[in-house]
Amino acid sequence: RDQKAGEIRLAIDGVLQTTRQTTEHNPLNFSKVVIGPGVDCDLGEVIVLDSVLTGSRKEKLEGYLAQKWGIPLSAVSSIAIPALHLAADAGTSMLKDDLTNKVSVWQDLSESRKVVIPQHKELQPVYDGAGIRGLPALQFDHSGL
Repeated sequence: RDQKAGEIRLAIDGVLQTTRQTTEHNPLNFSKVVIGPGVDCDLGEVIVLDSVLTGSRKEKLEGYLAQKWGIPLSAVSSIAIPALHLAADAGTSMLKDDLTNKVSVWQDLSESRKVVIPQHKELQPVYDGAGIRGLPALQFDHSGL
């Protein structure tokens, strides 16, 4: 979120996808996290920062993610502290059914320690231990989290 510009930016694999205007009356508020409904993807990791990264800090974050997920980008080092960090490879950060692998709770790994729950119980994402390049991911098949 760029508070000065009043803008939220979404990047996927380091590529800007969309922006949205925001105001002090419409801040990016993570008291409740909802992904979906209608999401159809595999999701390995989500990192939300409460400030805009400088060029070098953005490169470091992209490098960390590139190395971890096998996305060709740049170098790895320390990164900004995220406001929200969901990682499918942190097995203890989620509650899933042992038979179906459906995830009912995903724990935020940031200092905020938020809890992410499905928007609709019948549309829970499914944990896949080798979902993205052999690393764990959550499969969203038009589900909401």
